[in-house]
Order: sequence, then structure tokens, then C-alpha cells
Amino acid sequence: MGDPSTASIVSTPPATMPTEAGSGAPTNAGLPESARRDQPRGLLGDAWRDLRRKPLFWISAAFIVVFVLMAAFPSLFTSGDPVNGSLSRSRMEPSAHAWFGYDVQGRDVYARTIYGARASIVVALLS
Repeated sequence: MGDPSTASIVSTPPATMPTEAGSGAPTNAGLPESARRDQPRGLLGDAWRDLRRKPLFWISAAFIVVFVLMAAFPSLFTSGDPVNGSLSRSRMEPSAHAWFGYDVQGRDVYARTIYGARASIVVALLS
């Protein structure tokens, strides 16, 4: 153990001495600009910072927005009737009028898919 009389005394210059609480001075005033930007964030802030830099996240988010819009406003994406069909169109191939074709009962499969997305979205949100 050392002799206390030989210990060097370190003094803080007056410009960097801590201020009184509530004096209104910012707590990071003496920090460089890079240290001010790198303030600690929460878990959500870190996740958002990492995700927003990845293009796959933005592509996935765009698909999710499109699917939610389809489920919320199905009439914007199809003019076909998902319930009523005509047996004369039974099992017709895909065409410009019916992108996915017609089922056995002559209903538009694309329209049924768009209108059915609403139930899937609701189940996903509730679960």
C-alpha cells in the first residue's frame, strides 16, 4: 500500500466540473459530436435502426401493406363476384377476365382469393 502523502492529487479544471442538478446545463455538453449521437437506445430503437437499413425489410413491408389493402378494400383489386358463379364457366383456364381461372362451380378463383384474404388477416392479427 502506498503512502498517502506521496499520492498525486488530481484536480478537475473548473470548465469541466460537474454542475448542480437542475441548473439547465445539458448532461452531454462536454462530449464530442459522435458520442452525442451514440446515446444508448432501447431494444426497440436498436431493432428499428437495424431493420430500416435492410432492403429485404422494406420489400416485405411493401408486400404486407399491399395484402392488408387487398383485405380491407377487395373491390379495388377485383371486379369478379366471389360467391355467385355460372356453370357455363366451370373449370375455365386463366384469362384476362379471370387471372386464376374458374372453379368447378364457375366462380372466379382470383376474386375468391382476394375476398378470402380478409379472414386470413383477421386470424393472423388475433392469434
